[in-house]
Amino acid sequence: MLNSTIIINGLLQELNPQEITSVEVYKGPGSPEAPTAAPHLKNLSPAGALNITSSKRVRSRSFAQVGRRLGLRGPLIFALNGHTLTSQDAAALRIAPSAIGQVHILRPTPEAPETRVDIWLTLSPKSESSHHPPGSIFIR
Repeated sequence: MLNSTIIINGLLQELNPQEITSVEVYKGPGSPEAPTAAPHLKNLSPAGALNITSSKRVRSRSFAQVGRRLGLRGPLIFALNGHTLTSQDAAALRIAPSAIGQVHILRPTPEAPETRVDIWLTLSPKSESSHHPPGSIFIR
C-alpha cells in the first residue's frame, strides 16, 4: 500500500528510499496493532499488509474505474487474490494499473446477482541473489 489508499504490489523497487516518510506493518487480525490499524488494512488481506507513506505520486485507478474499463455494468463485487473486499474498502482504495496481474470475471447467476471481479496482483520480481547459474560448483 502507498499512502494508505493505493495498492502498489510489485512497485516497491521503484520507490526511492529518500522519498519514504514512514512504514507501517499490519500483521493481521491477531496482531497487537490490529485495534489501531486503518479499517481497510484489516480487510485487505488476512495475512497482513505493508503501508508506505511517501511523497511519490503513483498513477492509480479506483475499483469503479477498473470495472468501467472492463465494460462491466450493474452491481460489482471486487476481490484481491481471492479475498473479497467490502464495498466500503473498494470505494476507499485505489490500485496502480501495473499492480494488476490478472483479472477474473464471474458473471451474475441467480444465486449471486452481482458480477465478481477478482483481481490477482502481480508478484514482486525475484531479486538476483546469485549471479551464478544453478548447479555451479565452487572449488577452494
